Amino acid sequence: FDMSGINSGSLTISPDGRLVTFAAKGADGNTSLWLRALGDLDARPIPGTEGATFPFWSPDSRYITYAKHHANTFTSIYIYSLADSRIHEVTNGYTNDYDPIFDMEGKYLIFLSDRNYNGVIGNFDMEFTDTKSTGIYVAPLQADSVSPFTPKNDEVKITGQKKEEGKAGTEKKATKPETSKDVKIDFAGLGSRAVEVPIPTNNLGGLSEAGGNIYYVTLPTTGLSGNTSGQESALHCYNLANREDTKMLSPVDGYDLSADGKSVMYQ
Repeated sequence: FDMSGINSGSLTISPDGRLVTFAAKGADGNTSLWLRALGDLDARPIPGTEGATFPFWSPDSRYITYAKHHANTFTSIYIYSLADSRIHEVTNGYTNDYDPIFDMEGKYLIFLSDRNYNGVIGNFDMEFTDTKSTGIYVAPLQADSVSPFTPKNDEVKITGQKKEEGKAGTEKKATKPETSKDVKIDFAGLGSRAVEVPIPTNNLGGLSEAGGNIYYVTLPTTGLSGNTSGQESALHCYNLANREDTKMLSPVDGYDLSADGKSVMYQ
């Protein structure tokens, strides 16, 4: 294989530290994803991933998600299962979907998508162009999971009622059921479960997640002469539980999260 000309971000190690996947060119000159055990020298291509780049591991190291182009030049989201070597197409190519990631708890697939159109008309040729068309989308991996953006329960509980005598201390405490660390994915309807994060659409990139927080970068609109918007790039953090967006740093050219998601390195 040949990795020349391939972005270094296309190489990533599985969370369990056993495997590495990366994008590389094969003997035919086509780029695809490759898989190699860290203790071995031999790597093998993953059939069906031709044209894929920027793979991302699930937290249990059993799935790899990535995006690759359709014939219409749009990109779709895919998930490769290591258990049965099957590839599942998540989105259908009708919209430009890319940069997929799993959250650290294995509950969601999160990705960027250009689904918002608000063309800007030019002053000279009356043609239009679409900018700030990107949104962040979250798809629950399990079909029976609740969307993170369902309406909140505003029921008011009535307090002040005393428990009957003799019952205090006799009730058993509820125990949490044991949960498996394996990520469960219901592939049927996965793409249709995606909902947009309620933030303004923008020029977005640098998607990542940790501790229930979605991190991303907003980018200024650029023209032939450079930045035409007067805005600076900025690192944001959206908290899924509180549904609040916070602007953390600006300007920022790039960033990376620590393995535990508690620190940010940026430039």
